Amino acid sequence: MGSERNAQSPSQNAILELKLAGIRSLEFDEFFDLFGRGHVSSWNTIYSGRLRPHLSDSARGICDRWGALFQGRRLRRSFYFRGSAGLFAWLINGYINRMAKVRNAINDLLSVKAVEEQQEIYDGHHLNDPLWRPLIQWCLRCDETLALLGIPLSQRRQLDNGYPGGTVQFIVDRVESVFRTLPLHDDYFWRL
Repeated sequence: MGSERNAQSPSQNAILELKLAGIRSLEFDEFFDLFGRGHVSSWNTIYSGRLRPHLSDSARGICDRWGALFQGRRLRRSFYFRGSAGLFAWLINGYINRMAKVRNAINDLLSVKAVEEQQEIYDGHHLNDPLWRPLIQWCLRCDETLALLGIPLSQRRQLDNGYPGGTVQFIVDRVESVFRTLPLHDDYFWRL
């Protein structure tokens, strides 16, 4: 990996190395717990005995320091609920559970294997209505929210000026497209 390593971020590189180590040395369920769910209760054992030996010195340093986030402790149990985008994902999960009250429909959507079944669930539960209430639309119009998601102001302005309905409608259309046209049953990014 040496000179071909992604120069974007040492932390991203460490996660990439950790994933590669996991592919080499973990069973599927362990790997999915770690990278699909973002937490595994046996992190210390798995990391020290099976993952750490496969990492470079720089990746070890990062994982030694931050790897405990995979233990699933505290309120934000998943590694993926850390950082600014992770905080937003955690808040959206809370919104889905407590305000929109569509967790069961979302779980149903994620459990089926055929895209046609996803469409039936999405449309049958009218998920567009509870997911895109005025509060969420207001949040998506805020520069601060989009900054949490890593969307630069210049990109937002481009969407507001060039996409019918602006940034909010662009996001609504993309999420609807994912739920209605892409298979979700094995896509761990959207399962989060």
